[in-house]
Amino acid sequence: MLLKLFLILFQIGFGVTLNLVGTISVSEIFLVIASPFFIKPKLFVQYPLLKKISYLYIGLLAAQILSEIFVGSGIANSLKGIAVTVMSYLHFMFLFRYFIKDRKIILWIFIGVIARFAIFGTEHEGTMDEVLSGEGAIYLKFYVVRFISSGLFIASLFIRQRQIAILSAVIGLIVVILGARSSGGMFAITGIMVYFIIANRRRFTRAQLIRTSVIGLVIGYGFFALYVSNVLNGNITSGNSWQLKRAENPYNPINTLMMGRSETFIGAMAFADAPLFGHGAWSPDPTGKYHRMQLEFVNSNTDVARMEYTDVIPAHSVIIGAGTNNGILAFVFMVAIFYFFISKGIKSVRKNDAFLYVTVAFIFALLWNGLFSPQSHFRFNMPPYFAFLLASYIINSGKIIVNSVKNENLLYNNR
Repeated sequence: MLLKLFLILFQIGFGVTLNLVGTISVSEIFLVIASPFFIKPKLFVQYPLLKKISYLYIGLLAAQILSEIFVGSGIANSLKGIAVTVMSYLHFMFLFRYFIKDRKIILWIFIGVIARFAIFGTEHEGTMDEVLSGEGAIYLKFYVVRFISSGLFIASLFIRQRQIAILSAVIGLIVVILGARSSGGMFAITGIMVYFIIANRRRFTRAQLIRTSVIGLVIGYGFFALYVSNVLNGNITSGNSWQLKRAENPYNPINTLMMGRSETFIGAMAFADAPLFGHGAWSPDPTGKYHRMQLEFVNSNTDVARMEYTDVIPAHSVIIGAGTNNGILAFVFMVAIFYFFISKGIKSVRKNDAFLYVTVAFIFALLWNGLFSPQSHFRFNMPPYFAFLLASYIINSGKIIVNSVKNENLLYNNR
C-alpha cells in the first residue's frame, strides 16, 4: 500500500515546481537524488535491452553537448536542453523497475495523473458548459481530455478489452465533435485497432497488424471526411474549425495537419537551415523569421509582434525539435530512441493480454506526440510509455519469468 501511495504522490509531485536553471518539479529533484539507488549495474545484466537504450540516450546527450559547444546558445538554455534528456532517462529507468515486476503498477500512475490535474488544474481556463457548447475546445484538449484518457486506461484494467475498445471509439468521436480533433481521433483509432486485434481469431502477426492498421485508417478517414463535411456546412462549429476552412483541401488529412501543427513543419524548415548542429536549445528567433513563415503557412494576418514566444523558433515536435535544436546527430538518436520503444511495443501486442488497450494506446501516443508535441513531453509524459512498453515486450516475449506476471490475467479478466 505504501508503494501505491508513493507512486501517486510521485505523479502529483510533477505539479510542484521550482525555478532552478529553468522549471523543475520536486519529483524530478527526487529522481536526481535517488538515481544512484535505482540505477544499478545488476539491472543491466538482468535486462540487456537496457544497455542498448542507455547507449542511445548517451548518444543523444553527447550530440546535444557537441551542438551546444559549437552553437553557443548560452549556458542556461544549454543546460535546460540537456536536462530534458537526463530527466527523461531517469524517469524511464525509475518506472521500468516497477513495471517489469508488476505492470499493474500502471493503475496507480493513472490515478496520480488524475490527482495532479485535479489539484493543479491547467493554465487554460474554461468550464464544462463551454466545452459542451463548443466554445471551450482549448479547455477540453488540455484539461478534460486528460481525465478522459486516464479514465479509459483505468477502466481497461477492469472491463473486457472488447468493451473498452467500443467505449474508446465512441468517446473519441464525441470528443472530435466537441472540438479536440487529435485527442478524439487517438481515442477512436485506438479503440478500432484494439477491436480488430481481438476480433482476429488467429495469433496476431505483423502482417495482420499492417492489415488491421490499413483497415483502421480507412474507417478513420471515412469518419474524418464526414466530420469535415459537417464543419464546412456549418453543422459543427466547435474547436478549431477555422483551420479546416482555411485549408486548401480540408479533405486532405496532411493539408489539415499542416494547418493544425504548423509549428512542426516550420521546425523542420529551421532544421534544414542548420542541419549540422542546429540552432541550439530554446533556439532564438529574434528577427521573427520563422514566426512570419508560420503565419504565412496558416494564411493568417496576425502581426508577428502580437504572437507569444516570438523569441523562440517554433518546433512543436519532440523528434524534429531535436534536429532543430541540436542538429542531425541529435535527430538520428532521437529517431532511434522512438523506433526502439515503438518496435518493442508492437512486438509486445498480444490479443489475450490484459493490458492490450494500454499497450496500443501508448504506441499511438508515442507516434503522435513524438511528431507533434512539444519537447517537454520527452521528460514528462513519454517515460511511462517507454517503461511500460519495454516491460511488456520483455514479459510477453517470455525473455524472463516474473512472479507477478502469472497473476496479471487472473486479477484482471479482460480477455
